[in-house]
Amino acid sequence: MATIIPFSQQQAFSAKYWYERLQYTAGPATINPGSNTIFYVSRLNKTDTPLWVANLSNIAATQNANTALQFTFDKRSIQALASQGQTDALPAGTRAERLHLPAVKNMSLYVQNTGSAVSNFYLNYQVSMRRLTVADKLLMGINSFTADEQEALKSIDIKSAVDKGTFPIPIDAQIERTYYNRLLYEDIRLEHVDVTTSDQSFLTIRASESGQDTFLVLREIAIEGAPAIVLSVDRDEDYNYMGVTGAAFVDADDRPWDVFVPALNYLTFHVQGATTLTNVPIRVKVWHVKMSNILRVRFGLAHKGDVPGDTYLRAIAGVV
Repeated sequence: MATIIPFSQQQAFSAKYWYERLQYTAGPATINPGSNTIFYVSRLNKTDTPLWVANLSNIAATQNANTALQFTFDKRSIQALASQGQTDALPAGTRAERLHLPAVKNMSLYVQNTGSAVSNFYLNYQVSMRRLTVADKLLMGINSFTADEQEALKSIDIKSAVDKGTFPIPIDAQIERTYYNRLLYEDIRLEHVDVTTSDQSFLTIRASESGQDTFLVLREIAIEGAPAIVLSVDRDEDYNYMGVTGAAFVDADDRPWDVFVPALNYLTFHVQGATTLTNVPIRVKVWHVKMSNILRVRFGLAHKGDVPGDTYLRAIAGVV
């Protein structure tokens, strides 16, 4: 069954390909008086030595003077107060506001309602998962390193580069350097989908379509007309890896959800509706990318000795 997926510990633990950014939707829903939990993740990493950082990267919500957002990320929090956090200060039309709230231990999002129950409340958000480099850890003050990271610290003078301010490289610049220069083509699929009350797949895109040693990145999803459907995405063996409701796609200027979901083998898209609908317009954009040694290391596909020279240590250090 196609399912709406919230951010959770399971989602955090499922990240595997260096950098992933998923869309999550909540609503239309009734927000009752008091505290309403959107998500609470008490453990973002499987081990005490953190390997991944989560980042709440944007948020959009129905404007309402009585509903306020409250965030926690590690030891930091942004509280919902009488004059702080109200959603009527967000952009109109449920348009996304960019955020940067990183955490390696825990993260939560709540909606506080100080008035009566609010119906038809929408809340859309994105959370990215990024594998930490040594440079990232030094910047964030994390002093726990794996054996390979300790070797990188000894062999590469990364600390002085971080202190100087040249590293870590911003994620957008890293994508520019390691994806765009390997981009074979950008694939757009414009679909008219007949939706039933049963889960059905309507599109599969395979990495093999673009040749050997390639992979895919899901970059955009758009669902026109705010239909009451669930659209879910399978990534390789991860079934229902991302699931959103079409009713939440109410962005006033019709911008797509800007996601980043790598897949080594295939992406499959499913839909299911509360009722039967015909010709639902859905837009999907996918990158076809040629694999590189740096990305093999970042994806966990190559280890020390699998790639030439010092590529492995420089990749985990975060200087390439």
